Amino acid sequence: MFASDLIFAIILVVLLVLPFLSVSPEFKTFPYDLLFAALGAASIVILAWERIADRRSRRLQNLMRRVCMDDGEFKLFRTLASVSRAVAEKSPLSQQQLDSITGAAAILRLAGRHHRIDCLYTRKGLAELLTLSQHLLDYDAAWLDIRGQVEVLVADKPELTELVYDLLRGHLILEENKAGDFLPYIAHPWARASGLGPLNHEEGQRIRDFVKAFQRKQARNKGIHSPIWGVEIIQRIGTILGEFGLFLEKHGIRAPFTEPEKHPARS
Repeated sequence: MFASDLIFAIILVVLLVLPFLSVSPEFKTFPYDLLFAALGAASIVILAWERIADRRSRRLQNLMRRVCMDDGEFKLFRTLASVSRAVAEKSPLSQQQLDSITGAAAILRLAGRHHRIDCLYTRKGLAELLTLSQHLLDYDAAWLDIRGQVEVLVADKPELTELVYDLLRGHLILEENKAGDFLPYIAHPWARASGLGPLNHEEGQRIRDFVKAFQRKQARNKGIHSPIWGVEIIQRIGTILGEFGLFLEKHGIRAPFTEPEKHPARS
């Protein structure tokens, strides 16, 4: 129930109770004129209530279409799903993803009130969304640190950049063969990575040592391998999807994701 619904309900109760307060103690007289006047006033209140509720419903649908739905301005549900997958895969985020989430939060805060009374969004969902935005900036900062160090590492061979990124994310691993060269393998499932040639011993050892040292450092310092992102980003996204999904369904708007167990990162 919105705040204005509660206000109108209280007004109706007061209007209908007032005539009975004028009844004589012996119940010999009853103020029918006050009762009929109260009923007339109550009908006007009900009409006003319905009109405000109808306008609020249209504004709510327009707001959610801008922010949450797949055909909307900010496509919040789709963006949250893609962010969850990216973090689960330890991949970088795009500026468009970051802008979409911060933009959705800004629109909800600026346009999420009807007559400055009714809150047209889930308060918990917005609070979680604002907290998520800050954690995404921290995660993005960790990737900026990675990019800077990788650029230095492969300065003489920039074509190895994507290989190093895949090694840092844990998608690939380097294995030394009998000849001393290092071959890239897909980590899960174990298989030789096609399209990637072997690295000589010096180059392969240098890259593997860098990856191992960097992964240990990142796990300790809120880097991409830190387990904190599973809670602060992935689980929080599940909460946001659930909160907004339930809110939309409660007000008759179909949501793309409505349950935490449908969270894309777990599928």
